[in-house]
Amino acid sequence: MARRASTRKRRPRNPTLGGGPRTPNYRKLINPFPPVSVFSEDRIEDIHNNAFVVLEEMGIRVLLPEARKIFRQGGALVDEDTGMVRIGREIIAEALKTAPPEFTLRAGNRERDLEMKLGALTFLPGAGAPHATDLKRGRRPSSLSDYRELVMLTQYFDALHMVNPLVEAQDIPQSEALQCYRNPVDPFRQVSKCLLAWFSPNLGHI
Repeated sequence: MARRASTRKRRPRNPTLGGGPRTPNYRKLINPFPPVSVFSEDRIEDIHNNAFVVLEEMGIRVLLPEARKIFRQGGALVDEDTGMVRIGREIIAEALKTAPPEFTLRAGNRERDLEMKLGALTFLPGAGAPHATDLKRGRRPSSLSDYRELVMLTQYFDALHMVNPLVEAQDIPQSEALQCYRNPVDPFRQVSKCLLAWFSPNLGHI
């Protein structure tokens, strides 16, 4: 049986809908969609009130003495024998008033600054992995060499906006790790993007 030829005309391709070359600015990605409400207003209120139960009544154990001192100076109730800290809701309310609705993260290259605000998208690679893997060498305990390679890859791709401690190098002692990251010739010091770092009371910070 012969097929009937279609008489429908094809629509001309709209160049704004994928017909022309795409030139997205991966350094400044904005979510065009409005925020999605995952919870109802009453559920959000329940979560908010239950958070106060944890912070005010149950408390949280803070292991670092310096941190407990800061909480005490801020007005929180601190039990030094147990390390438990209880934070009143009035302290939290005052702290929330100081939180800015948006702020800028400075990068080594000011063109790589990140605007942290509602709708702005920021992509990072994973961090702190104990292993590294690739098609040639397979899965293995991560090393300082793996860390350096991943830093350079993260710096290369515009779709990744920050450089972080991608893997935990297993071939050097922990006490030496931050010293290696501070090395001025290390790739971590040469990147132009924003850096995600951490602080350790025993090892210092990067």
